[in-house]
Amino acid sequence: MNRRCLRHRGLTLIELLLILALIGSIAAIVLPAMIGALHKAKINKAIGDIATISSHVNRFQRDNERWPTDLGELGPVPRVDPWGFDYVYRSSDAADWNGRRRRDRWMNPLNWDFDVFSIGPDGDSRPPLPPPVSHDDIVRANGGSYIGEAWKF
Repeated sequence: MNRRCLRHRGLTLIELLLILALIGSIAAIVLPAMIGALHKAKINKAIGDIATISSHVNRFQRDNERWPTDLGELGPVPRVDPWGFDYVYRSSDAADWNGRRRRDRWMNPLNWDFDVFSIGPDGDSRPPLPPPVSHDDIVRANGGSYIGEAWKF
């Protein structure tokens, strides 16, 4: 073999750096979009879970003429949100209902019957929605007519 053939057998350092830069650029564009889609999917899953739990709570109340004391009385309903935290359920029959009710930015109660919510991806929450730690919660409000992100309510 002559020297001319040996020179064209592999990639040069510059070609390797260009390929790595191209792969890095593609990853920088695609990765944030994938993370955003995954986050939105988890939010939608939590919204669906809360709707399911709400439906079971209402059915339980209709059948038993009282609110369930906890999610365990409902049978097979989602108990853990997509971020690995337990869903929070509070009944209006509970002794501490008035002190622990979720409230909006005007300090009006979110619900008159029961609260069910996810504390969101940060794992932290406060009873009124205004604190920033509560903005990522997925809440049920207006007697179930709204289920979604707390910051949008």
